[in-house]
Amino acid sequence: MKYVVIFILSILLLANGYFRIPNELSTKTFNQDGDLLLAAPFSISGPGYGRETLCSDSFYYIVSMQYVEAVAFAVNAINERSDILPNVTLGFDAFDICLRTSASLAGMLHFIPMLEESKKCKGIPQDVKSRFKETIGLVTQIGSQRNQLIANFLNIFSIPQIASVSTSDILSNKDDYPYFSRVVPPDRFQAQTMVDLMLHFNWSYYSMVYSEGAYGANGMSQVKRIAKSKGLCNAYLGSVPFDLGDESIYVEIIQNLRRNKKAKVVVLFLEPIHIEKLLASIDKYNAAREFIWIGSDTFEEPDVENIPKTLHGAFSVQLTSKYDKAFIEHYRTLTPWNNPNNPWFSEYWTLAFNCTWETNSTDPRPPCDTFKSLTESKKHKDSPWISLLLDTVYAFGYALDNLIQNNCQDHVGEKTAMLRCVQSVGLTSYIRQVQFEGSSGPISFDENGDAFGGYTIKHFIPSDLGYASIQVGSWNRSTESLKLNESDIYWNTNDTIPLSKCSEECSLGEIRIQLELPCCWDCFKCHANDIVINGSVCMKCPMLTWPDERTATDCELI
Repeated sequence: MKYVVIFILSILLLANGYFRIPNELSTKTFNQDGDLLLAAPFSISGPGYGRETLCSDSFYYIVSMQYVEAVAFAVNAINERSDILPNVTLGFDAFDICLRTSASLAGMLHFIPMLEESKKCKGIPQDVKSRFKETIGLVTQIGSQRNQLIANFLNIFSIPQIASVSTSDILSNKDDYPYFSRVVPPDRFQAQTMVDLMLHFNWSYYSMVYSEGAYGANGMSQVKRIAKSKGLCNAYLGSVPFDLGDESIYVEIIQNLRRNKKAKVVVLFLEPIHIEKLLASIDKYNAAREFIWIGSDTFEEPDVENIPKTLHGAFSVQLTSKYDKAFIEHYRTLTPWNNPNNPWFSEYWTLAFNCTWETNSTDPRPPCDTFKSLTESKKHKDSPWISLLLDTVYAFGYALDNLIQNNCQDHVGEKTAMLRCVQSVGLTSYIRQVQFEGSSGPISFDENGDAFGGYTIKHFIPSDLGYASIQVGSWNRSTESLKLNESDIYWNTNDTIPLSKCSEECSLGEIRIQLELPCCWDCFKCHANDIVINGSVCMKCPMLTWPDERTATDCELI
């Protein structure tokens, strides 16, 4: 992939002499100057419609505003401390790459400088201004599919990156992604947690639905690999195209799940938007009580306000994180009036309160200036992922502090010289060495840039609000062990642990006829005077003998 990116960039250079960031990509940025700059791309707006528009003009994920403000919060927190980066200030540049894969690459063109000589080239307007930001690193709160593309691009310029929620094992390959690190463990451990959960309840037969792309496909392959090694069998495997696909795909998936109804357990490795569409179809076709769902870390708190019963009894394997109280208190004080530098906050306010800024309008929504605090919004929910994003910024802060103390002390106060010194030393090796108590818990990295960490097992139960998400267990990477509190688990199948197995054990006097999958067999009744040999052969007893009544495996004298 990286060679493809290099080839494309080379062609653009030869053809044009400069890079034109597509007009369809939002030009809005939330930035703060500093001696050293961190870049932060986010999915704020939705995908555009048609080939000519990469991104739409409207918000897509309301929670994304918390992510944007979390970067600003962490940068300012570091700048206020005297024990990290003394006399050196961090800055940030947050920008929108919406919800389209191609927009991720377009957004990375921020990192390509436009030389003054380029303006002399034929056909380039003289008033063109470069949007280039010379950054020392990138923090992200986006999925593996797009981080894979971004990491390929950053490799060309040796720019380190720390991700907060990208978990695909593909990104552990340091030959392909040498500058990529993350504050979470890779998906092979999440897959192992899912398999351990199935083993705990003796669920040997399962179906799985996944999103195409780096995240879903890798998670699927890891679950299949580990499950097979533990003797579990996959009944049905369904996939959803990464770019949403036709709505009929969800109907087809439900039909196939029902055709394999003995597999009560369904593992979901889906992108968030696919989860919501699948759950809507589950509700439409009354399939909620037919299956037990085990969702991956994207299955956190799906937006199912009108169909909460689809979640009852489901499990999800979540990255270990915590609510950051300091950030929550700070965020709730923000308003469009005290936060004018954030170019998206006013629009976010209209979504949080379903209000309008238009005056003298026929719009039935109330005026936005009547709401003074986010505590009044019913749509606002504190994100549990904030602590992980904060830790990506803190990891950069600690790594930069160590690097500068060891190599760049003479350049403190000289912005350009400091930047060149940091770039020349190599920040990635310092990132891999940091150890600190982060907002989400202890943070340290292995040789692949993957964080050590574990998972919490969340469970969805009925509540007055439709559903509640509670913690019923945990999985520890160090010990590779699962702990569960079964007394808190709600079963939507008559309050008993459901069976999820291909075949029942054969009765006395029956043999197994093995089918294709090792978990599946038919049972064949032997003749009354036959004994069963090794569970697979019927053998007639000699004259004057009869199968023993207890096991039907020995012939006894009559």
